[in-house]
Amino acid sequence: MTKRRIAAFGSLGVPACVRAVVNIRLMSAPDFDPEYVFSHHHANPEQLKAYAELHESAKQFAKVILARVPEGADRTTALRLLRESAMMACAGVSLEGRLK
Repeated sequence: MTKRRIAAFGSLGVPACVRAVVNIRLMSAPDFDPEYVFSHHHANPEQLKAYAELHESAKQFAKVILARVPEGADRTTALRLLRESAMMACAGVSLEGRLK
């Protein structure tokens, strides 16, 4: 499937999560270097500031979720996805937006 066809999905109302899965399948091996992705990356001072801001923002949003969303599956899912989002954002900072 070409990127052009995938772009057309947006106008057909295909959910973003489905488009994301299709985009992941388009990633070829040259776009992903396991040695780079799964190696330790020492943070520079600017990255440390970004991590701190991301973590603080996620903590604040988690507090809002805990205070405003009734206990249950939706709240649990929201907190899990917030954690996942914060972790992926930090990975993006660490990898400087690259996968190779």
